Amino acid sequence: MTLAELAAMRDSFDSAVSHLTYAQQVIDRQAEPLLFAMCQHNLVANLVAAEHFEEARLRVGSVRQIWRSLGKGKYLAQAVWLTGKIEFGLQEFDRARTALLEASVFFDQQENLFGWALVQLDLALVYFVLGDLSSLKRVATEAFVVFRDTGVHREASAALLCLKEASEAEAATKALISEVASFLETSRQSPSLRFRAE
Repeated sequence: MTLAELAAMRDSFDSAVSHLTYAQQVIDRQAEPLLFAMCQHNLVANLVAAEHFEEARLRVGSVRQIWRSLGKGKYLAQAVWLTGKIEFGLQEFDRARTALLEASVFFDQQENLFGWALVQLDLALVYFVLGDLSSLKRVATEAFVVFRDTGVHREASAALLCLKEASEAEAATKALISEVASFLETSRQSPSLRFRAE
């Protein structure tokens, strides 16, 4: 699994998938259920990153079931989020919205602010594709207000404000939504990072 992690860090997602496919065959599921579950989860995540959405869809249901049976709500939320990403990749936008709304509730219950905001941005992408500009404006505003009011990360608030203002002017683009999402993901590990919209 370490080799898979290194491959994913290099954006070599197909290589990561190969390593994880092998790992799941040698892990003793009965003796190490958590390790097996993490391997399955990471396999789906890398399939999504590699845009192998059909195969990811075939696997994500069992991953959700495993996390549910192990009582691991944190990872179950992430698996539900992956489901939304898969459905979006397959252009099943109504299904994507349903899964992402479910994931949003999970992350909110866990008080996972960054996870919740990233799900909101995936929802923003769904609404953008569907041409639902009022819902896009709503999720952009909600994400900004939550970050502003908690004061957790000033630059994340700035990024979300940029998206909020663009959505209010009906000028938001898929590229901007993706840029803000990428910034939030990176800034979780680098709080001093500054946001500069392209």
